[in-house]
Amino acid sequence: MNDQDQTYSIDEKHNIFHIKDIANFLNVNVNCLSSAFKEEFNLSPKQYLMKLKIRKAKKLLSTTNNTITVVANSVGFNDSLAFSKVFKQYTQSSPSSYRKQATETHLSN
Repeated sequence: MNDQDQTYSIDEKHNIFHIKDIANFLNVNVNCLSSAFKEEFNLSPKQYLMKLKIRKAKKLLSTTNNTITVVANSVGFNDSLAFSKVFKQYTQSSPSSYRKQATETHLSN
């Protein structure tokens, strides 16, 4: 299974919102997980998990009409403002701008 496949299985089939959830899913302790992530992905588990959340949020924003709050909650954020700030850090775009651009791109194809 390649990295994309593993990411898909964790991201799409399970509600993984915390590092301990990844450790439980993989049946390893958190310290072992941290070492393995740094070695394999050159990322901390927290950074990796945030990338998964942003990837899932991007998919939801481009394929649903859910509000930003619903999308934020769907990827494990309780606060839509915090979600928007993190989303912009990772994508250089606000969630609403990302959705608008994704919709325009989809309509032009």
